[in-house]
Amino acid sequence: MNRINSLNLLMLLFLMVLVVIVSNLIISVIKSYALFISKSEFIINKVNELTPDMPPM
Repeated sequence: MNRINSLNLLMLLFLMVLVVIVSNLIISVIKSYALFISKSEFIINKVNELTPDMPPM
């Protein structure tokens, strides 16, 4: 009985560590994606400033 409980506890701990790692990975991916989006928005704004006669897309 005690062995089964300790095994379940170990599995739970492993699952928690896995969840933390995966969430950190997802957060870093989202941050880099948001940085990429803001950079491309900045480039689009610069292009729009340079060509004001063109109608907006």
